[in-house]
Amino acid sequence: GAVTMTDAFIDAYFAIDTEGKGEITSAQLTRYMRQNNYDEAFVRKWLKLFDSDNSGTITLDEYCQTLGLEAKKVKADYIAKMRSGSLPSDITVISSDMTLELQLRIIEIVRDGQRLNSMEKDMAKYIKQQCDAKMERLWHVVIINGQFWCWYSHEPGYSFIFRLGKYIFCIWRTPGY
Repeated sequence: GAVTMTDAFIDAYFAIDTEGKGEITSAQLTRYMRQNNYDEAFVRKWLKLFDSDNSGTITLDEYCQTLGLEAKKVKADYIAKMRSGSLPSDITVISSDMTLELQLRIIEIVRDGQRLNSMEKDMAKYIKQQCDAKMERLWHVVIINGQFWCWYSHEPGYSFIFRLGKYIFCIWRTPGY
């Protein structure tokens, strides 16, 4: 289905709350801002918007209240989504030796790469740089439009080949020594 702005905000919250504590610290916001190359004002804006008690942390309750959502339902829906273990409907897996969580992270990076870059070579560079930065080195990215055959070595648990739109993405990691 279509991803709504609300879904994007909810996904962002859980991406920042890496420990699943139900609250986001300014340190976590800063890390997320840097990983995603957001403006320096990001942390201040989020705290101003969502930290209603000025505690320096944003609880899931505060976040949902600002967005007009019910925190219990948001958390239950998010957990159900993670447990359902499903990839977005527009993704066709060709080959995978990777956890669902990593696949979802890579798909998010690929979507950002497509949104931010119109040229395929820039898209591949962006995806590789983001994977290296967010999930340890050494990632390889091949974007294909058409038939392909490949034979490669990868670190066990770190290979994912899938179709999204007109492209096939081959993404894998090798040890970074």
